[in-house]
Amino acid sequence: MKYLLYTVLAITAITKSVQSFAEGINPDKKKAGEIAALMWKQSDKSFKTVKTPEKWNDESAVIIAKEHFLSYRKEAIVSTLNYDRYNHYRIKLQSSNAVEKYSEFSVTGSGTFQNLKFNFYAGFKIIKPGGEEIIISLKDMVKEKAELNGSNLDRFKIAIPGLEVNDIIDYYIAEQRVINLYSTKYFSFDPAIFELHDYYPIMHQKITFDVLRRCFINLKSLNGAPDFKLTQDAKNDKNKYSLIDKDRERVDEDLWMHNYRAIPTVKFKVTYASSMAASAPTFIGRPGVLKSKVSQEEIVSFMKYAFNRSYLIYDLSDFMKKYYKSIRDKEELAEKAFYALRFIDHSKYREKNVLNYGNRESAVDKYKFIRELSDYYKDKKIKHEILIGVPRYISGINDLILENELTYMIKVNQGEKPVYLSYFDTHAYYGEIDTDLQGTEVYAVDGLLPSHGWKLKKQRVPVVSSENNKTISTFSYTIDDLETGLLNAKVKKSVQGAGQDYYQKYLTDFYTIKKEEFKSYPEEAEFYKTSKKKKELLLKKRKEYLSERDDSFSQNLKTMLENDLALDIEEVSDFEVVQTGRFHETPEFICNYNAVVKGALKKVGKNYILEVGKLIDEQIQVDEANKTRGFDIYMPYARSYEYNIDLKIPEGFQVQGLEKLNFDVENERGGFSSSAQIADGWLKLKSTKKYMSNFEKKETWGEMLEFIQAADDFADVKVLLKKNG
Repeated sequence: MKYLLYTVLAITAITKSVQSFAEGINPDKKKAGEIAALMWKQSDKSFKTVKTPEKWNDESAVIIAKEHFLSYRKEAIVSTLNYDRYNHYRIKLQSSNAVEKYSEFSVTGSGTFQNLKFNFYAGFKIIKPGGEEIIISLKDMVKEKAELNGSNLDRFKIAIPGLEVNDIIDYYIAEQRVINLYSTKYFSFDPAIFELHDYYPIMHQKITFDVLRRCFINLKSLNGAPDFKLTQDAKNDKNKYSLIDKDRERVDEDLWMHNYRAIPTVKFKVTYASSMAASAPTFIGRPGVLKSKVSQEEIVSFMKYAFNRSYLIYDLSDFMKKYYKSIRDKEELAEKAFYALRFIDHSKYREKNVLNYGNRESAVDKYKFIRELSDYYKDKKIKHEILIGVPRYISGINDLILENELTYMIKVNQGEKPVYLSYFDTHAYYGEIDTDLQGTEVYAVDGLLPSHGWKLKKQRVPVVSSENNKTISTFSYTIDDLETGLLNAKVKKSVQGAGQDYYQKYLTDFYTIKKEEFKSYPEEAEFYKTSKKKKELLLKKRKEYLSERDDSFSQNLKTMLENDLALDIEEVSDFEVVQTGRFHETPEFICNYNAVVKGALKKVGKNYILEVGKLIDEQIQVDEANKTRGFDIYMPYARSYEYNIDLKIPEGFQVQGLEKLNFDVENERGGFSSSAQIADGWLKLKSTKKYMSNFEKKETWGEMLEFIQAADDFADVKVLLKKNG
């Protein structure tokens, strides 16, 4: 369920490494009874409905009613905040698929995390077509242990027995959370985001939240979503906001669709702050008044606060003096400073963490990195701007309403062409443009000016071309055994630009990059400030870690291949990283490996059918229902793929049907092509696919389908290995 995911993520956003104890579901029986009565006896009349419109008779399910109620309050004198959230659904199940989907639920258990106590309540009942109501007992729910971001959580599986087609399921999941403020006078609750369409059509839905009038509320209705209506409760010092919506058709999630840019959506965030804390430069407005727009002045104030001059600049300055004292060229200094700060933040002290805690990526503090780098650039009078934008999957910059929607880049203007700095992790290199901001409007401030002189200027971020986001896959296949259908593959993979982080994450670790990192900084200690005894222990751990890492990479690679190819992966071996792709002079991630695969050869009499389309990555399939497009197309980035396939033809055989491998479909949106020939006893195939942009209007979907369909047709192509004579 979406609600479980939201809740778990909300919890882990508050805590990191914590101890928890679980209390199950419905821990307070009296409170559980009160909530059940509220949900099932005092609920809106729409939750009594059993009939659904005839126009939706063919739908898999119909949401008769759903309601979300959220409450934010603070008790007088006591330094705690209370947050309640109730989610109530009534759904008619009109297909076996819907019955299967709602036959089991997973709900997080109650518990305590540091300053947070939370209780979960749930109830489930079935309404049969004849009107019989069956309340589901939770006594047989099954507890499972789960771990997320280092936190232990109890999760409970709840089975719904006896569910049948045309039944109605009526259920609620409620959370009551208590937050201990200790001494703080500022607390920002988790943002709430609701899409007004769902996988099933909706007859009636309601979103309500109440809040102390002294709290601050940021709220935005997007893509034609209706506004909230206010009801004031002066007696209890509360404001209540409600949105009622009806008759929404289902929306299937289209391929490459950003829901928040397409579907009517509402989002809001409530903040508790004392009058002094409220003066901080955030996007909160006046207490008790809905705020739905952020001014440029507020953005500048927030940037001044976020990028206030760093006290840590001297670490970078001293480091640069130590290694690059003689460099005077500002372009070169800008580049060297980026890599130096990457080393300081992600490599200098990382080995101990890898050996003690495993191969986890070091955390990225974007504010800190940009602040330190900008401060250094400012001291060296290196021309640059700080860019601030909203990821394209959330909204445009004009619809900004929450501080945590923002993301940032640096743009270096020292040379003939601007250079963007977007990613600040261990694999980031100089000159990458954030895929989430490509093609979007952003605000920019002059990084050389003191912050009191900052003025926002709008500019558009360029889109990286498909050629600069290119994956080249070279496969050399030999048939190991015709009878078993096993193929040996020697593979070289080269990935440039967006997409390489996938390979770097699962196929590299600190020891993959250690040599190239420390080569530039030879005077840095291997284990910084470590006693002799602890160093001996670390060396022992290193030996153990290195003895297991190859197996770990091989398993990761095997899983990746199983996801990429429509073949059975029997074995992978001889994996080697040739180039890490972590420097702008060598931006390609390159690796080699061998694999044994099965599933492309089938015996037919004394001949064999070779499914050539399976020798490259699986292709996107678009079913009939999605050949018409209702929403604009938001792809992750422009990109291209090249496949070079060589297959040794077995002695005594010839290839028939070679002409079926020739494709050439190209238009302004992209293209797919392939060509094949026989040379020196090898079947040689070259295939390319490209998407020219990261965004297309829905009206161009037909043109995109031309080459997408061509690639899918290629995936089904078979040739015959015909025995001579």
